[in-house]
Amino acid sequence: MAEKRSSSSRMKAKADPPNVGRMLGIGDVGAPVQPLHAAGNADRLVEGLIEHVIRRYDLDHGEEHESDARKSVRQQQSVILTSPAVLRSSLGAGAAVSEFLPVQLQGFDLFLIETGLIVLAILLAVFRPTLGDGFFRSIQAPLVRLAERPLLSLVVIALAPLLLRGLLLPWKPPPQPYFHDEFSYLLAGDTFAHGRVANPPHPLWVFFESMHILQQPVYASMYPPAQGLFLAAGKLLTGRPWAGVAMSVGLMCGALLWMLRGWFSPGWAFLGASLAVIRLGVFSYWMNSYWGGAPAAIGGALVAGALPRIWKYGRPRDGAILALGIVLLANSRPYDGLLFSAPICAALLWRRPAAHVWIALTSVLALGAGPGHRPPVRPRAGCPERRPRRLCIRCWAGTDS
Repeated sequence: MAEKRSSSSRMKAKADPPNVGRMLGIGDVGAPVQPLHAAGNADRLVEGLIEHVIRRYDLDHGEEHESDARKSVRQQQSVILTSPAVLRSSLGAGAAVSEFLPVQLQGFDLFLIETGLIVLAILLAVFRPTLGDGFFRSIQAPLVRLAERPLLSLVVIALAPLLLRGLLLPWKPPPQPYFHDEFSYLLAGDTFAHGRVANPPHPLWVFFESMHILQQPVYASMYPPAQGLFLAAGKLLTGRPWAGVAMSVGLMCGALLWMLRGWFSPGWAFLGASLAVIRLGVFSYWMNSYWGGAPAAIGGALVAGALPRIWKYGRPRDGAILALGIVLLANSRPYDGLLFSAPICAALLWRRPAAHVWIALTSVLALGAGPGHRPPVRPRAGCPERRPRRLCIRCWAGTDS
């Protein structure tokens, strides 16, 4: 009789497997599915996963490690709560514009607005070319006078994207990270904001692996540090990493104006920078994500803008600015920056600038490119590679490409 009861209980256990949702504290799996951001389900899911990890660690290492494991894992709870899956589920909580779009168009609201404005401008240019002619003629003279004032026009262009994007905040709030790259950059920004170049590996790192993030021999982003430094600046100054994105875009627009003034007249330079403000400073993902792009553009603008000034004036400060742009490119987009800077440096050699220009250029390169681009990964036995990106690719893809 006892054997019959035990066999029936085994059959029942086989027929009714353990409910994973009930184990993790988020309800029955068979219950109607609710959005993760509804009623705190995301928090309960993460807490349940953390408790499960701690229990497994206790079973493997004994009860004497229980307090240390709980303390260490709890420190990572805030990081887990910002994982791509959890944050992606909460998108739309403050995105007022996206709420009126179909699911297939979520996240493309600014793209649709930009496309609509372009189509409207084309239609007006074709069918009503004289519309607004008096208004544009009235503002042309003040804008020309503004363009002829270098410092004031630079400040206006640098602040314009911040002002325009700030006016859209009620309808388009600061972005939530979505792609794996953004979380890697945010990790870099948080690390730098805490005064560290890299973090020690977590004792339970195998449970927290993610794309584009190193877990061994250190816990750090695999990307160059420029974008992370801007995110860290925004977090330290305002408490929001996105403020660093906005600042980098403002500096980029100002750098583009400075670069264009070296090649074109003040009026045309101001027009080109104004187009960059509208296109890149408001509607581009460079402003509306944490993916970056502006730091490399700042470096490229400094390099391209310093070249004609060195040819024309031969000032040491222009050589230092060119070197600063190369350093910024090396710490944001090193391979693209190399391809961009090589022909400009060749053109500089062709003109043979004065010696004091070379002294300023090489001094800034020695100060910035040396220790500034040194990665936070120290070689050790079994891990000779120092560059975080190459190390991450080697660990995940098993290749050096």
